Amino acid sequence: MTDEELLTLYRPVYDYLNGYGIFEVRNLARAFGVKTPTYGRKHDLILRLIAVASGEVPAGLRSKKGARVKAEDAPEECVARVRELVVECNARRNYDLSGAAANEVYFRDSGKTKRPYGDGDDLLRGVLEAGESGGFLRALGCEEGEDDPVVPESMIKKFGLRNGDVLTGYAERIEGVHVLVQLEAINGVAKSKQQRAAFESFPAIYPVRKLSLGAGGDLVLRAVDLLCPIGRGQRGLVFAPCGTDASAFLRAVASATADLSDLDLCYISVGCGPEEETELRTRFPRAHIVASPLGKPASHCVRVVRLAIAHCKRIAESGGDVLVLLDSLPALARAFGETLPSAGRRAAGGTDLNVLNECENLFAAARKLQGAGSVTLLAAAPEGGSAAAEDVLGKCLPAANARLRLAADVQRSSGCPALDLSLSHTRRADLLLKEEEAACSRALRTALPRIGTEGVLRALAAAEDNARFLQQKELWGDGRE
Repeated sequence: MTDEELLTLYRPVYDYLNGYGIFEVRNLARAFGVKTPTYGRKHDLILRLIAVASGEVPAGLRSKKGARVKAEDAPEECVARVRELVVECNARRNYDLSGAAANEVYFRDSGKTKRPYGDGDDLLRGVLEAGESGGFLRALGCEEGEDDPVVPESMIKKFGLRNGDVLTGYAERIEGVHVLVQLEAINGVAKSKQQRAAFESFPAIYPVRKLSLGAGGDLVLRAVDLLCPIGRGQRGLVFAPCGTDASAFLRAVASATADLSDLDLCYISVGCGPEEETELRTRFPRAHIVASPLGKPASHCVRVVRLAIAHCKRIAESGGDVLVLLDSLPALARAFGETLPSAGRRAAGGTDLNVLNECENLFAAARKLQGAGSVTLLAAAPEGGSAAAEDVLGKCLPAANARLRLAADVQRSSGCPALDLSLSHTRRADLLLKEEEAACSRALRTALPRIGTEGVLRALAAAEDNARFLQQKELWGDGRE
């Protein structure tokens, strides 16, 4: 594994160790058996320590060789914390969505050798797409490959596997067919026959933990954090009147959250250009990019989106948090309309009821699970389109607990497109805001009819970040700009 891959997979461990001085890092390195712990720069030593602690390279004998200043035993709590962080990173490692490409899989031909699995064999990892009789192990991007391994129905029943599970195991070629024959882990946890709690069995509660979108400094996203905060588990619609760019808003949100180590990012782009797909994968290498570019059949779009949402549910079941950005809801509805059987009944705008129900079910998958993780969904909802698009928005609107509306009359030269803050709000935002933030939010809401969105952005620009803005009450206490 390269240093770059180690840094990507074990970033929380690196950040923790980097907070110590070089001598403390050397002591920790000795505790883990890193060879020649006084050699090299601090950055390189931390990477070597991570490689040993994670099991990527074998440890050496514990030594104090070369200790010029002091060679004390590392504090037990520090050693324990490093081990905890490594375990957490390993548990989430299967959700490293920048992993293998669609065809980057390895198999062991059973006719060559009878040695036990694991002795030099390459582990295969992918997302389970379960069917009526068995399933297939797809690449982590949910794309379908020509040589994807078959997952036997008996294995699915034995271990209670679910659509969207990330499986790790070994495969063999049996009569020319690749088959997963030995399962090692399910969603990063050692395989077990114990029954897991299903996504639908967890009670849903209002989000209580805010996604800090404005940490990067963008004024619009800072305003969102105060006036219409987005919590982990939110269902939000991003209304885009004619002349506004919902895609730009979603990409700004993706940029603000792409590097959060405790959040998985899933970006679904329907009907994008092939160059846009390439740009998304390049711009967000850690994100789960689910793209159905122009030229792909509607059935492809429906399949990858369903599998991606199932995968997000499995993350939430396991206690993780995932943010889904959908661009866009009407485009996905059109794909459903081309593939789903007709219900025989249509809404006022001519949309089949099966399509509306499918869209509603997908949108309602976003929620905060009590005692587990969350699925957050922000879906672009362009306005001024067809009557069918209005049918879809009307169906999903009652389930939305956050509404963001882009402002057509406020133009920005760079950064996130402006919002019409007077028409954007979050249900039960009080659960996401601290006392001082809530007071500031009320003051800005009171001043909005007078100062408008531009006034709020100018007031925020007077402070470097929201923390300083809250401290400078003269900027907002009486509703001033």
